[in-house]
Amino acid sequence: MYEYKRTGWIPVKEKMPEEKYSIFAKYKGTLRWSDSMFENISDRCLITINANNQPVVDLAHTCDGEWKANLLRIFPEAEVTAWMPIPEPYRDE
Repeated sequence: MYEYKRTGWIPVKEKMPEEKYSIFAKYKGTLRWSDSMFENISDRCLITINANNQPVVDLAHTCDGEWKANLLRIFPEAEVTAWMPIPEPYRDE
């Protein structure tokens, strides 16, 4: 098993971000449901993708098990290889 704590990056093959019900989940199966809605969503996280054989980091989240990120619109063939929770911001003490 991959040692997550060493780098903070979690391989997608081993684990995906946890999703929770979205605000639209209550409409699933009703006449109010539309194709633009989603049932589950994850918190935002950092992802690593391979775009043109170069590793790139982007901000993303998942909706119903599928990755959503700006770079994935630009490089639709790119593959998400790993993710990590967004770290806490730096605070000067």
